[in-house]
Amino acid sequence: MKRGFSYIEILLTTALIAMFCGLGLLGLTNLRRSLALSTISQQVAVDLEYARSLALANSQDTNIEFSKKVYSCFQKDSLLFQKNSSNKNISFNQIRLAIKANGNPKYAGTVYIYWKDTSYYKVTLPPGVGVINAKKI
Repeated sequence: MKRGFSYIEILLTTALIAMFCGLGLLGLTNLRRSLALSTISQQVAVDLEYARSLALANSQDTNIEFSKKVYSCFQKDSLLFQKNSSNKNISFNQIRLAIKANGNPKYAGTVYIYWKDTSYYKVTLPPGVGVINAKKI
C-alpha cells in the first residue's frame, strides 16, 4: 500500500488554494474602493455643513467650488479651507455651490464623486433648508 499524495492531487489542491486566494483579494479590492468612496462622500457632506455654519456665523455668503481633485470654500476673497483627494482614483465633477448668509443655498446642486471616471456616490446640497446627504448611486 502506497503512502503520500500523487503529483495530480498536489497540483489540484494548489490550484484550488490559489483560486480561493484570488477571489479573496478581489473582494478586498472592492471593499477598499467602497470604503474610500464612502469616506470621501461623508467628508464632503460634513464640509458642506461646515460651510453652512460658517455662512451663518460670519453673516456672509459662502462659496464652495469643486474641480477634478480639489474643493475650496471661501467667503468674498478669503479662502476658508481647501481639501484635495489624497486617493489618485477619486475625482469630483466641476461645480460651484453657494450658501447665503442666512444658511439657505444660493446655488444648490449635486457633487458626484467618481472612482476612475465611473460615478459611484453623490452628495446633494438641496434647495431650501434641506438636509445634506450622501448616497451611493
